[in-house]
Amino acid sequence: MRVLNLSGVRITGYELVFDLSQLPDIVVTDGTTPKNYINFISHHFPTVHIGSIEIPTVDYTVKSEDELIDFLERYARMGIRQRLSQLYNITYKVKENERVPFVVYHGYTFYLYERLKKILLHPLKSWVVIFGNVGVGKLSLVRSILGNNYLDIFNISERHRMGFRVGESPEEINDVVINVNLLQGPRELKQIMDFLYSRDYQAIFLVEGTKIPEMLNTIPSFYVPSLTERTVKERLLILEHMLRRLEGEIRKNVEVEESFLRVYFNYPWPKNLSELENALKFALSLDEGTLRAQNLPDHIKRLSGIE
Repeated sequence: MRVLNLSGVRITGYELVFDLSQLPDIVVTDGTTPKNYINFISHHFPTVHIGSIEIPTVDYTVKSEDELIDFLERYARMGIRQRLSQLYNITYKVKENERVPFVVYHGYTFYLYERLKKILLHPLKSWVVIFGNVGVGKLSLVRSILGNNYLDIFNISERHRMGFRVGESPEEINDVVINVNLLQGPRELKQIMDFLYSRDYQAIFLVEGTKIPEMLNTIPSFYVPSLTERTVKERLLILEHMLRRLEGEIRKNVEVEESFLRVYFNYPWPKNLSELENALKFALSLDEGTLRAQNLPDHIKRLSGIE
């Protein structure tokens, strides 16, 4: 087990690492660690603190050095999946096998979720732009707030098939999700914006990539970060979230090998959450019980240096 020790306690018997880039399994802090650093660390990595502390992102607290040694011994004996599951339960205050109702967000992306939730559910119906690279979960984020009551493709005419209407029935529709990348240019975007404004619909514009069309620059925009831009802790929570959902489909518990975790943090995931989900399904179709690097798709193994 890899430990980053930022406390004044002497820790032996584990692989000690000396900076965050070495991806510790657990970070140890105490009263000698600056509080602002504990806040930063605990947002990014699983953290155990010696003594009481009011920082909510600290995952575990122990009262003394002896309790810390006991904790580390127990933590080292846990399998990777057991650690993931425990972290998820603590972070979201849920029971074993429960899932939070939205795609997992933590740190900045949890702030993003809360901010968008306030805006999209407010009666004033402000327009927003949500942008980010392919597969980061932009539509999933909207669905987690507005629900899954998506009707058919939204139409102005036969040519304008560019989004989804949200609501139980056509009479109740007041939210429209627009996939800007399906449009043919600024002129078409202008027509659609005029139509939506005339109907007093709430418009949610989804933009693929990091460049927002100039016509949308006056609308408040929110960036959804790529998988590799997210903290280590959030990536661990995302993995556990996906595994809990997939376990519900295959009705079997899944373990995680160290080899998979190394690939998970080293592979760039250009298609983000969508690529990760497909890779998990592929690997688990070859071995439903264990997530192994050897069972990942060939292109991921090749880029990760796995023969």
